[in-house]
Amino acid sequence: MSARSERRFETVELPERHAAAIRERVPVGESQDFLADALPELWAEVRDQKRRPLTPPYVRYHGVEEGELDLEAGIMLSDPPDERGRIERALLPAGEVALVWHEGGYESLGETRKALSQWVEDQGLVPAGPHWEIYWTNAGSTDDASRWRTQLVWPVRRPEVGDPDGG
Repeated sequence: MSARSERRFETVELPERHAAAIRERVPVGESQDFLADALPELWAEVRDQKRRPLTPPYVRYHGVEEGELDLEAGIMLSDPPDERGRIERALLPAGEVALVWHEGGYESLGETRKALSQWVEDQGLVPAGPHWEIYWTNAGSTDDASRWRTQLVWPVRRPEVGDPDGG
């Protein structure tokens, strides 16, 4: 069965989540370098603050402009972290989100992102903020990229009657 036919899209309500995060504008194509630097720094700070992560790391995509990605690498926590150095407090919003799991290497994540975007549109939903990816398994847990699992999360809303976005 192909990865496309295995995808299961759904919407769920998520609670608000606090996070320790590092947010930067990164040239397109250099996100891996940013994450290779930011994630160990985040893990060290979470340990230093004696915090227990709620999930593995995530990356939230705030946008792209002039060849740069506005990225936020973070670790979800039960309460706000202390801000130190590059570590900032972040908040992942409560509300309805569209979800899909991506299985496999990162080179095909873009295809899964596009499929989620199309599914959101097909459901008559409207994106309601930046999407994020949670890296449940990755090269740190297995060298076999076919076993990597990434959850794509996209806040959505249902348009109201007269809403220019489709109501």
